[in-house]
Amino acid sequence: AVWVLPYAPWLASVRAAAAYVQETTCAGNDVTCTFAAAPLATNIVLVALSLGDEAQTIDITGWPNAETVSLGPVDSSTGTARGYLFCMVGDGLDTTFVATSSGAATPRVAAVEVSGIGTTCTTALDDAEVAADFDCQGSGTTAHSLATVLTTSAAGDFIWAYVLSSNTANFTAGSGYTSVPSGNGEINSNAQAEWKVAGASGSEDPDWASALNETTFCMGAAYLATADGAASTSRLLLLGVGR
Repeated sequence: AVWVLPYAPWLASVRAAAAYVQETTCAGNDVTCTFAAAPLATNIVLVALSLGDEAQTIDITGWPNAETVSLGPVDSSTGTARGYLFCMVGDGLDTTFVATSSGAATPRVAAVEVSGIGTTCTTALDDAEVAADFDCQGSGTTAHSLATVLTTSAAGDFIWAYVLSSNTANFTAGSGYTSVPSGNGEINSNAQAEWKVAGASGSEDPDWASALNETTFCMGAAYLATADGAASTSRLLLLGVGR
């Protein structure tokens, strides 16, 4: 005879890692940034951008869901740069948004669609730090990194960071990071973003190498690999089977 033991349910918290989906970059005032496909309503779009004048402001338009500021404005000590990190929820329909400065400054924009960090920007953010003034830790051709490292709550967090140079740049993304634009390209010749899925909880320190003598400004944030700020729950049923 075959019999089945009574089973008891067990609840387990399962945290799925965040994942990169696609990217876009653009530069110029009133510039339109276009994804190859419409970001899904279950995903979040992370936007990093800089302006060459800290007296100016930025406006994101053309996206169906309002943007949330994750970080910024972050201003330089010299008055030559202002940075922002934005978060926007996808809708599965729209592929473009427009970045407009309040004056003639050129927005340099990098954006990625990310899955696995929920659908609410206010609860997706885990931690955010910026480098002091207009100087990342490191100078010249040495590694450029955030003045204070990011702290992640769990494995699978999505690390998103951005660097801007006062000169024409030649950046290489840090070890374990992937550049945006891909292939270690630059946005408008002097900016680059990078991303990474954290392998464990703890400290993350986005950085960049440069073949040129750079003075840089950088910022970064970590986004929770959860659904709306809480780990997803799976119900596991344990069955005993015997003869």
